Amino acid sequence: QVSETGRSPESGSPRLIDALTEEEVLRLERVVIGPRGLWSRLLGLQRPDPPDVRFFLSETRHWMAFFSLWTSYLKRHGWDQSVDLEAWHLAHDMGKAVVGMETIAEQIEILESIPLSRVVRFFRLCDRWDGYIKRNERAYLKGDLNGMMGTSTEFPTRTERVIHRRDAIFLERMKPFLETGRCAVFVGTAHLLNLLPLLEGAGFTVRRSR
Repeated sequence: QVSETGRSPESGSPRLIDALTEEEVLRLERVVIGPRGLWSRLLGLQRPDPPDVRFFLSETRHWMAFFSLWTSYLKRHGWDQSVDLEAWHLAHDMGKAVVGMETIAEQIEILESIPLSRVVRFFRLCDRWDGYIKRNERAYLKGDLNGMMGTSTEFPTRTERVIHRRDAIFLERMKPFLETGRCAVFVGTAHLLNLLPLLEGAGFTVRRSR
């Protein structure tokens, strides 16, 4: 449903392709797709299934283009794992009940709230993406949550509505399970900074597990 919505932009809605210059689109293609040409093929550097950057910029919603091209770029750098899916499959393999803290409709509504201008800016800064992932990796390996947040402030999804408003919703929906006990809650690292004090304010004791 998310994919179908992302690939079905409303008629007359703004397109990313119109907000970027040809030079910016070409640079984005180079960053996302990587090396191309005869020598790249011979050296095994050319991807066999490169994404159609211009299709995503012109035929999908802006948030769909962002997630599709960014994850494609990460995959080219070996970042193709999903903690979310791993946790999901592990829980089911263990016979655990899995409950989502959002509906698909709520998630799509949040995605629609991401400002197009932030996606445009992120794509214009694509030549900095290598630095973003290297800094994020260093902070992650150190267990430095604040450092990780500092490396991702440029992300289009780092908005008050995407993070803080959802934190309050997450808190209310996880509380009954936390009060019952014997549960695990999984959220993205971007939510931890705000959720931890919210949990403490709700009367829970929070400590870091090593």
